Amino acid sequence: MYRLIAATLLIAIAVIGCLPDRRAAIVDETHNRPTDPADNSYCYVCHVNYKSEDITKIHAKKGIGCEACHGMSDNHSSDENGLTAPDRMFARDKITAYCTTCHSPDTLRKIESHRQFVFTDNPEIRKVCMECHGTHRLENRTRQWNKETGVLIWKDGSPIMDQEELGGQRAAISF
Repeated sequence: MYRLIAATLLIAIAVIGCLPDRRAAIVDETHNRPTDPADNSYCYVCHVNYKSEDITKIHAKKGIGCEACHGMSDNHSSDENGLTAPDRMFARDKITAYCTTCHSPDTLRKIESHRQFVFTDNPEIRKVCMECHGTHRLENRTRQWNKETGVLIWKDGSPIMDQEELGGQRAAISF
């Protein structure tokens, strides 16, 4: 009976360890098994600035890619006009809550800077994870969405293939 339970647990751990999402990285980190780095190259096609960002590099080394937090975002990445939001975005007041789904609040509270700035009741000094752990914001935004609904609320005047702004005609591309 115990052998059956042990075998079932080992199989479950092996299966979970093969999942291509952040749960695999958590299981691997918990058991100190090496993980393959996350492949964010699909995202870096447009978001090249994130490739050099510390938080992105650290997570990628642990096997946690952009998709772990933002979802597959296939519609976002295939939209040449950049009008489709990623699957998941986080309003400022939701960032820390999401980060603590992986990073234990109990562990973070032991760190003075986290206790002082993250877990404070004082809204004037309260910070969210991304304020210290990477900018993770585009300096030059061309689009902005409502982070809760994904609805486009602003875009600049530089469409790539936006036919509406081209007078309904396709842009001619010549080589």
